[in-house]
Amino acid sequence: MVGVDLSPDSDAAIGFGFEEAAVAGVPLVAAMAHVDERSSSLNAWMSGWLEKYPDVVVDQLVVGERPIPLLLELGDRAGLLVGSRGRGGFVGMLLGSTSQALIHHAPCPVAVVRPA
Repeated sequence: MVGVDLSPDSDAAIGFGFEEAAVAGVPLVAAMAHVDERSSSLNAWMSGWLEKYPDVVVDQLVVGERPIPLLLELGDRAGLLVGSRGRGGFVGMLLGSTSQALIHHAPCPVAVVRPA
């Protein structure tokens, strides 16, 4: 399960999620909270990854919910939660508030991916 916020850092998390799903031979859930005008571009945002990993089945979930409750709920059914540092205003922080909450409360392993 990969949490997507369409920030530039999110692309690294999406790539990591696709790679892990491909290696494990499992479907990938790409979840995005905060529905707004960008939501319709989730498929376009992932198009390159969809082409690179054609055998990975992807379920795209776009909901108007806060990210932490959404990801914690999805974590109940996930083998791994993947995300990026996020797009919060404190760029120097190693982890954003969502990543910190997931690390402390997720019911499964969490990977926070930073761009290379």
